Amino acid sequence: MRSSYRLRNITQRTTLPDGTVLSPSQYGPDVSATYPLGFYVEDFEYVGGLGDLDRYNGRMTVTPEYPGGTHAYFVTIDGSGASAYPYAIGLQYYGVVAADDISTQGHVTITELVSDYTPTWVHVPDPTGGRGSLELGQNAPNPVHDGTTITFGLPVASHATIDLYDLAGRLIATVFDGERPAGTHSVWLDGSRLGPGAYFYRLSVNGRRLQKRLVLSR
Repeated sequence: MRSSYRLRNITQRTTLPDGTVLSPSQYGPDVSATYPLGFYVEDFEYVGGLGDLDRYNGRMTVTPEYPGGTHAYFVTIDGSGASAYPYAIGLQYYGVVAADDISTQGHVTITELVSDYTPTWVHVPDPTGGRGSLELGQNAPNPVHDGTTITFGLPVASHATIDLYDLAGRLIATVFDGERPAGTHSVWLDGSRLGPGAYFYRLSVNGRRLQKRLVLSR
């Protein structure tokens, strides 16, 4: 789905997208190769009707579960298939915050019939018949701000590679490439030099591949 946000036409970060003029102490760095346009949330502005989605990065949608329609959020991409701001959810949620989200420390009571889905590990049985399996854990924290930990498990000592890709399938970085013994291992992904957006990280071991998604935000 196409976002209704676009990059502002600015070279200096002295105002907010709504036109608010900042004081000098609140200025951001000038647009440059170090801080390119799009590096900060304030570099984007919402233009109603520009894309398919509203300012919350959602729209009214009819589904089998909601034949009368419901507001749903979408992951946004650009014309090349790369992730596009605001990626999943805009600066605000649609609707009203549930009272129990405030009064019970964020433990919201769900009254509808739902199925929980908690993606934590992907398991691939060892094709050699050995004990154990190839495993890839969900990175934590996710969304990522400055960095995140990726955990993986090997059934036998192997050469493992973890690569990071954007939504268009372009290789962004190799997070890990080396030998590891059987067992559970973790590697650190430095996100400080990556642009915000959605990515995929892929574990490759002896021709087998596992893949998961992460989101980087600023």
